[in-house]
Amino acid sequence: DDMDVILTQLSKSAPSDAPDWKGVAAQMKEKGFQVTGTECRNRWHVYQKYIHKGMRSCADWTPDEVTKLITMRNNQSSWEEIGHALNVVPSVCCRKLQILRDAELKRGSFTPEEDACIRDYVKE
Repeated sequence: DDMDVILTQLSKSAPSDAPDWKGVAAQMKEKGFQVTGTECRNRWHVYQKYIHKGMRSCADWTPDEVTKLITMRNNQSSWEEIGHALNVVPSVCCRKLQILRDAELKRGSFTPEEDACIRDYVKE
Protein backbone atom coordinates (compact mmCIF):
# COMPACT_ATOMS: atom_id res chain seq x y z
CA ASP A 1 0.00 0.00 0.00
CA ASP A 2 1.00 3.67 -0.07
CA MET A 3 2.51 3.51 3.40
CA ASP A 4 4.88 0.70 2.37
CA VAL A 5 6.01 2.55 -0.74
CA ILE A 6 6.70 5.79 1.15
CA LEU A 7 8.32 3.95 4.04
CA THR A 8 10.64 2.07 1.68
CA GLN A 9 11.62 5.30 -0.09
CA LEU A 10 12.35 7.07 3.18
CA SER A 11 14.34 4.16 4.62
CA LYS A 12 16.43 3.91 1.41
CA SER A 13 17.19 7.62 1.51
CA ALA A 14 18.61 7.30 5.04
CA PRO A 15 22.32 8.16 5.21
CA SER A 16 23.27 4.84 6.85
CA ASP A 17 22.27 1.18 6.95
CA ALA A 18 20.26 1.91 10.11
CA PRO A 19 17.66 4.58 9.37
CA ASP A 20 16.70 7.09 12.03
CA TRP A 21 13.23 5.66 12.57
CA LYS A 22 12.06 8.64 14.64
CA GLY A 23 13.04 10.87 11.73
CA VAL A 24 11.29 8.55 9.28
CA ALA A 25 8.16 8.69 11.48
CA ALA A 26 8.29 12.50 11.47
CA GLN A 27 8.46 12.47 7.66
CA MET A 28 5.62 9.96 7.53
CA LYS A 29 3.52 12.28 9.71
CA GLU A 30 4.14 15.07 7.19
CA LYS A 31 2.62 12.75 4.59
CA GLY A 32 -0.47 12.08 6.73
CA PHE A 33 0.48 8.84 8.51
CA GLN A 34 0.28 8.85 12.31
CA VAL A 35 3.03 6.38 13.24
CA THR A 36 5.89 6.11 15.72
CA GLY A 37 9.49 5.29 14.90
CA THR A 38 9.05 1.82 16.34
CA GLU A 39 5.95 1.23 14.20
CA CYS A 40 7.86 2.36 11.10
CA ARG A 41 10.77 0.03 11.88
CA ASN A 42 8.49 -2.93 12.56
CA ARG A 43 6.40 -2.34 9.43
CA TRP A 44 9.54 -1.96 7.29
CA HIS A 45 10.96 -5.25 8.58
CA VAL A 46 7.65 -7.07 7.94
CA TYR A 47 7.52 -5.52 4.48
CA GLN A 48 11.08 -6.54 3.66
CA LYS A 49 10.65 -10.10 4.93
CA TYR A 50 7.13 -10.91 3.70
CA ILE A 51 4.97 -8.37 1.94
CA HIS A 52 7.21 -7.48 -0.98
CA LYS A 53 7.44 -11.23 -1.67
CA GLY A 54 3.69 -11.30 -2.26
CA MET A 55 2.42 -12.44 1.14
CA ARG A 56 -0.84 -10.87 2.30
CA SER A 57 -0.64 -8.54 5.29
CA CYS A 58 -4.37 -8.41 5.80
CA ALA A 59 -6.47 -11.28 4.75
CA ASP A 60 -10.04 -11.97 3.85
CA TRP A 61 -10.08 -15.49 5.20
CA THR A 62 -11.87 -18.28 3.39
CA PRO A 63 -13.39 -21.10 5.47
CA ASP A 64 -10.71 -23.47 4.05
CA GLU A 65 -7.93 -21.12 5.15
CA VAL A 66 -9.38 -20.86 8.65
CA THR A 67 -9.57 -24.65 8.86
CA LYS A 68 -5.97 -24.98 7.64
CA LEU A 69 -4.83 -22.32 10.14
CA ILE A 70 -6.46 -24.13 13.06
CA THR A 71 -5.28 -27.57 11.92
CA MET A 72 -1.68 -26.49 11.37
CA ARG A 73 -1.48 -24.72 14.72
CA ASN A 74 -3.06 -27.69 16.52
CA ASN A 75 -0.37 -29.84 14.86
CA GLN A 76 2.31 -27.59 16.39
CA SER A 77 3.31 -25.87 13.13
CA SER A 78 5.26 -22.66 13.64
CA TRP A 79 3.74 -19.33 12.69
CA GLU A 80 6.38 -19.05 9.97
CA GLU A 81 5.28 -22.40 8.47
CA ILE A 82 1.62 -21.45 8.71
CA GLY A 83 2.23 -18.07 7.09
CA HIS A 84 4.07 -19.59 4.15
CA ALA A 85 1.42 -22.29 3.69
CA LEU A 86 -1.36 -19.69 3.62
CA ASN A 87 0.67 -16.92 1.94
CA VAL A 88 -0.19 -14.60 4.84
CA VAL A 89 2.24 -12.72 7.10
CA PRO A 90 2.81 -14.98 10.15
CA SER A 91 1.83 -12.33 12.70
CA VAL A 92 -1.48 -11.87 10.86
CA CYS A 93 -2.10 -15.63 11.15
CA CYS A 94 -1.40 -15.48 14.88
CA ARG A 95 -3.78 -12.56 15.37
CA LYS A 96 -6.52 -14.28 13.34
CA LEU A 97 -6.33 -17.35 15.58
CA GLN A 98 -6.50 -15.13 18.68
CA ILE A 99 -9.63 -13.47 17.29
CA LEU A 100 -11.20 -16.85 16.55
CA ARG A 101 -10.45 -18.14 20.03
CA ASP A 102 -11.70 -14.97 21.69
CA ALA A 103 -14.99 -15.35 19.81
CA GLU A 104 -15.37 -18.87 21.24
CA LEU A 105 -15.04 -17.68 24.84
CA LYS A 106 -18.23 -17.76 26.83
CA ARG A 107 -19.01 -14.41 28.36
CA GLY A 108 -21.11 -13.85 31.46
CA SER A 109 -21.96 -15.85 34.54
CA PHE A 110 -21.52 -19.57 34.99
CA THR A 111 -24.60 -21.78 34.88
CA PRO A 112 -25.52 -23.68 38.07
CA GLU A 113 -24.20 -26.85 36.40
CA GLU A 114 -20.87 -25.17 35.61
CA ASP A 115 -20.63 -23.87 39.19
CA ALA A 116 -21.20 -27.41 40.52
CA CYS A 117 -18.59 -28.84 38.18
CA ILE A 118 -16.03 -26.27 39.32
CA ARG A 119 -16.80 -26.90 43.00
CA ASP A 120 -16.44 -30.67 42.47
CA TYR A 121 -13.13 -30.18 40.69
CA VAL A 122 -11.76 -27.93 43.47
CA LYS A 123 -12.77 -30.50 46.13
CA GLU A 124 -10.55 -33.10 44.45
